[in-house]
Amino acid sequence: MKMNKAMRDLLTAIEQKNTAARAETDTEKKAALVKEAKALTAQYETEKAIFESEELVKGANEEPVKAKVADGGAKTDDARKSFFQAAREGFPKNKTLSINNEGTAADGGYTVPEDIVTKVERLRDAHAHLLSLIRVEKVNTNSGARTFLSRAAHSAFTAVNEGGKIGKKTGPAFQRLTYTIQKLAGYIAATNELLADSDEAIENFLVEWLGEAAAKTDDTKILAAVATNTATALDGLDGIKSAINVTLGSTFAGTSSIITNDDGLNYLDTLKDGDDRYLLSPDPANAMQMRLAVGARFIPIVVVPNADLPSAEVKTEVEGVETVAGYKYPFIIGDLKEGIIKFDRQTLAVKASDVAIVGSGDDQLNAYEEDLTLLRGIMRADYKVRDAAAFVNGYIQVSAS
Repeated sequence: MKMNKAMRDLLTAIEQKNTAARAETDTEKKAALVKEAKALTAQYETEKAIFESEELVKGANEEPVKAKVADGGAKTDDARKSFFQAAREGFPKNKTLSINNEGTAADGGYTVPEDIVTKVERLRDAHAHLLSLIRVEKVNTNSGARTFLSRAAHSAFTAVNEGGKIGKKTGPAFQRLTYTIQKLAGYIAATNELLADSDEAIENFLVEWLGEAAAKTDDTKILAAVATNTATALDGLDGIKSAINVTLGSTFAGTSSIITNDDGLNYLDTLKDGDDRYLLSPDPANAMQMRLAVGARFIPIVVVPNADLPSAEVKTEVEGVETVAGYKYPFIIGDLKEGIIKFDRQTLAVKASDVAIVGSGDDQLNAYEEDLTLLRGIMRADYKVRDAAAFVNGYIQVSAS
């Protein structure tokens, strides 16, 4: 992994704090060292985000490596130039471009050249909070199905007397998981001054827009799939233990994680054992990975910002006045690699118009009057629950006071 000097220095400092904490016998001093390590970890994450952003911009401005000609098609550079020229001209339907395209007859869309797709995926990975936790399968068709062996309890063989009839056993059962690719789309306005600028400026704009929109789409769809499991109230740490040890059981407990938001992390950060030791601590093998001591197990923690995974308000009405009495902190516990799957067509397409009118009221945009170009982006995917038994859609309710 590429790092700058500040990142390396912070990692060294974190390791020193963790080493000192492990060797410290005084409980208060150990807690103070762990707290300092967490603060340094937060600094590292900030420095890493800045560094990756700088590297992304740097990479976007570098001259792309020319691709080999495939099946008589155009080279990457030719595709990029044609694509950016098409963007300036509003992607006209009747113009033949030397780039691969899909769905032109239907909506005039053009697929993004491969080198830009790669940069979009890289930015998307940098922003993704949940996509790396689920199973992703690339598909080339708009619909299909997968067959799984159903999980079932087996019964033992029965005793049979000599010459007696052998009883029938229940054979394996199978289940089908079907998918239908959805078109997921949105638009954004770009000034015509921007589109008249360099190819690099247009490219950076498209990468930022498509990458962040795709990452947000993944998070939203994955959380919608999680929500298909009934929300379960967890009674603090004991509720988390029960979810892992009993609900998930030995089938999934060993590969499970706890996914929560900033509020949930803060809640976990206050938990202590009977000897006043904090239960949340960095993994000794990876100082950047927090883990929670849950009985005999250490469960890794994945934190999603409140903005992407908000806590739910619990409201009450007193004498006709509605107030917030508490909050439900989300705790998604389990193995989402087994629980949720994304069928990904990996098709990124855009279309532009300098005369379209979109929205209404104060949100209306008139591209012609405002000298704008409206860019529409499309991706195609489907998100399915693969095994509902692999995760718990839980929450811990706390008082607002």
